[in-house]
Amino acid sequence: MVALGDMLTMRRMVAVCSAVCGGVDMATALHTVLLSRFMPVLTKKTLCATLNDLGVIERKKQEDIAITSTPDTLTIGSVTIPKLKGDPELVPSTLFYENKNQARTLEELARSLEGGCRHLLLVGNQGVGKNKLVDRLLNLLEAEREYLQLHRDSTVQSITVQPTLSGGRVEYMDSALVSAVRHGRVLVVDEADKAPTNVTSVLRTLLDTGSMWLPDGRKIVPASKSSTASDSEIACHPDFRVIFLANRPGFPFLGNDFYAVMGDLLSCHAVDNPDPASELALLTQYGPSVSEELLLKLIAAFSELRSMSDAGTFLYPYSTRELVNIVKHLEAYPEDGITAALSNVLDFEQQDGDLWDTIITVLHRHGIPFGATPIASVARRFPLKRPVMVGKLRIQESESFSTKVSNGSFRKRGPFFLPHYKSEVDVSHERAKEFYECVNARQLPTPQKNTTYTHLIAGGSDGTLHAISTSPHVLYTLHDDVTEVSCVDLSPALGFRPQISAAACGHVVIVSDKSTASLLQIDTQKRTIERLDLNRIPIFQTKNKSPSYSVKQGRRGQCWIYDDNVLIRYNIAENKTALCELPFSVSDVIQTHVNPDSDDILLRSVEGSWYLGSLAGKRFTCTPLHSDVKITGAWATDAAAGDKSDVPYSSDVIQSEMGVLLADKCVGSLANGSDVKLRDLHTGVIMYQKRGIRYSEAATMRYCALSTFRIHWTELSDNH
Repeated sequence: MVALGDMLTMRRMVAVCSAVCGGVDMATALHTVLLSRFMPVLTKKTLCATLNDLGVIERKKQEDIAITSTPDTLTIGSVTIPKLKGDPELVPSTLFYENKNQARTLEELARSLEGGCRHLLLVGNQGVGKNKLVDRLLNLLEAEREYLQLHRDSTVQSITVQPTLSGGRVEYMDSALVSAVRHGRVLVVDEADKAPTNVTSVLRTLLDTGSMWLPDGRKIVPASKSSTASDSEIACHPDFRVIFLANRPGFPFLGNDFYAVMGDLLSCHAVDNPDPASELALLTQYGPSVSEELLLKLIAAFSELRSMSDAGTFLYPYSTRELVNIVKHLEAYPEDGITAALSNVLDFEQQDGDLWDTIITVLHRHGIPFGATPIASVARRFPLKRPVMVGKLRIQESESFSTKVSNGSFRKRGPFFLPHYKSEVDVSHERAKEFYECVNARQLPTPQKNTTYTHLIAGGSDGTLHAISTSPHVLYTLHDDVTEVSCVDLSPALGFRPQISAAACGHVVIVSDKSTASLLQIDTQKRTIERLDLNRIPIFQTKNKSPSYSVKQGRRGQCWIYDDNVLIRYNIAENKTALCELPFSVSDVIQTHVNPDSDDILLRSVEGSWYLGSLAGKRFTCTPLHSDVKITGAWATDAAAGDKSDVPYSSDVIQSEMGVLLADKCVGSLANGSDVKLRDLHTGVIMYQKRGIRYSEAATMRYCALSTFRIHWTELSDNH
């Protein structure tokens, strides 16, 4: 706290009080006056902790800042100040696109001027828009500007005398500094942190006392002490103001700590890169034809690069200036592509191999194909033989039978709260490296090296995905457009060696554990678990053995629960059940997705027979399926329902001893008694669907497959 105590000089305390009187909260005033944005990490943490202990909380402003102008006044947000009405030829004009973040900074600068602060200091990294902000403010105020840029070779003479060539002779004229003092203009001093100590000392004297000796013997004096009859004195105009622009001290800008030397004489403001929303609004105006998706990727990538710079990983803090240059390139030369535009900004970093690799990794993480290999690793095309009819799948309506359906609901025990936590997911945009079918892959957090994932469940049309791991048993929930994953520990609710099956409806997951004969309903948003009690159902009370429930995904927020010869359709959201007892034991249930208005399912008995089941009202009808080839498995895809007349083959897949088959007609159409022709595709490529979850979006099918530790999103066109 010694360093903070030294920084809080009397002048700075007066500046804090003045800001508070102007409507700024105490915390914001302290952070602004002390430039906490560029404090050392430990010092800034100490300041924030002290303010929190004292109950001094910074209030974040969310409202838009309106800028209005009249012939005599300028209003920025809640601040109104008079215009200076200078010579239009000396008033700066710059291309400036309004955005919320920089409008808020303009309001803070205007508030400082309104409060009587004559001189300002803007500190920020290169490229954050310090010059743009000052020129915009002076343009709105109609203030005359003089410009002076300092550097390491600047001297007192160079900042006070300006050599010019006139009539073949070198003449020494008043510099921008002297002209601003004489005529009452605003002097903008750029790169102020690069000035040598002797120059800084002279400028401090001018601001503190209003006086300054010039190399030719003249002297700048306050207007109240000047003699109008003396040519050796220059009266300091009452409207003279100075705005200093400086980079933060240290590497890579290699400047002096200008704030430590001059800060107590100035109204200090930290200028940072705009927030993502403001940066998007800014870039959209520079590149109206550049896609918003690409702009968001660039903003996210550069935000991460800046965070790494703040953490010390990088030395150069990539700013909005670099982003603007990239977008302007894409707008002017769209045929060049993102790689060429990025190369113009980043190619210099190739001198440092480690830095270059890190930049490429960050860009790939956000789906930007910079440094990608110039190849396309797409799947090989295998020409298929003409489909051969190998048999027929037929139905005999005379063999159909039906059973009574009992409607009811589950008795629930709970809710109980489960241990949970959230974690960031490492997203790898695979197409940023090279082009192939995989869109992106996400690394789920793995508590142990031997963790494996046994279930991947689609929660619904909102893009929710659930994955259940073993060793330990953890339920992971994420969306395909979010990088954060929610983790719920299931171990307290499961047996020692659980045998799990699961289904989901949105954020609710149904998990069955055969080892403990338990049926669990987990709400991943509330982080709660409820036990579904089936023991009071008469059918289960009459059984001599313990139930061993299995769960399969259904449609429209429903799942199928089965054990032995008992089949239950469970509406998860409404807690409604439809239960029936079948004359055979069920080993598998497959929900078909052909008819959106029916709940047709395929049932496989323990003996290997297949049935088409249909639930309507209070009756469940089963019809045996007969085939010329032995069916060993089946599964249904989530193909969009609709007119299938233009589709050559059904999307329902039959697995037989001969390989993978497709049906000429949808399995759901069996109810009308027609035969379905089975055609051999002579390939097993379509087996990929069985390992993942398939979505249908327009003409593109999106697959989501689960492998060890990673979830892969893959897009395949309909003709693959």
